[in-house]
Amino acid sequence: MKLVSLRSRHPEIAAVDLGETVSLEREVLRLGAAGPVVDVAWPQAAAPRRPVVLVHGFGQNRRAWHLSQRSFANALAAAGHPVFNVDLRGHGEARGGEPQASWLEYARDDLPAVLVHATAATGCDRAVVFGHSLGGLIATVTAGASPSVRALGLFAVPRAFGVGNTSLEVLASALGVVAARAPRGAFPMQLVRGIFERTEALWESRWMPLPIRAWHPGGFEVGLLREWLSASFDRASLGEIAGLLATRVDASEVTAALSLFDARRDLPLWVVAGRHDLLAPPRSARVAFTQSQSEDKTFSLVDHGHGDLLVGTLAPAQVWRPTLRWLERVG
Repeated sequence: MKLVSLRSRHPEIAAVDLGETVSLEREVLRLGAAGPVVDVAWPQAAAPRRPVVLVHGFGQNRRAWHLSQRSFANALAAAGHPVFNVDLRGHGEARGGEPQASWLEYARDDLPAVLVHATAATGCDRAVVFGHSLGGLIATVTAGASPSVRALGLFAVPRAFGVGNTSLEVLASALGVVAARAPRGAFPMQLVRGIFERTEALWESRWMPLPIRAWHPGGFEVGLLREWLSASFDRASLGEIAGLLATRVDASEVTAALSLFDARRDLPLWVVAGRHDLLAPPRSARVAFTQSQSEDKTFSLVDHGHGDLLVGTLAPAQVWRPTLRWLERVG
């Protein structure tokens, strides 16, 4: 696999959370001529811990985990883990092509390529994979097929998309009809971002619980909310919507792929759901925990919405710290 250096390895004083910093080394690589891109944070610890791979969700990019003043990726690196933060093909700096018609393509091609690089670069035979939202479904399918995944963390993952949010289920089903005819058609992610940005005060109101709100009111500081919207909202395909709906369809290709993960008893599992998440409500996010036959699985419910669960105001205390303790135990 040819590696293309987009930014060579260099020392950096990186933000963890609002003035808290860490010394690390960072490089950005493209895996192959048109493959995924990884932003690698190398800790300065003499004996680094197991590598961690981060997979972003629907319509986003790697900035979902990493803002300029609050970064889950940097927090993991500060704890001694080499962190491989992924831009899937068609997203972020991996815009060499369009988003895929099916998110299964990312699970079969992009994430395995990242795992090969992460294990080779660190000399560690297995990595821990964390996925957010759709990225968690991608990670789930890859983990089912790949013994190089040591443990799996799922953050706000809609294993049963729409469960717990009837309005969202109806909307998604309508989009699914369109997606079936034009799976490579673009989902209007930029339009969604623009609406959020222009009507920020409206979406921050607790009296407007619309089913497509991607964060909990008050879940971000104002400046970080604006950065999250502008930096992490990216691109998506209608086919990815159809793939989300397929998690509810028996005997589908998606269900068959997910069943391989369900059968793994040797895979430690960490599932985190947001109590106020409208896009992946706890009932939906808990399905992965229930279906898994893992002998070591943990479910955590926190006071978050969908995106603020990773880099919102309460994330360092309610999500990062328990996750680091879990990593310490299973790593």
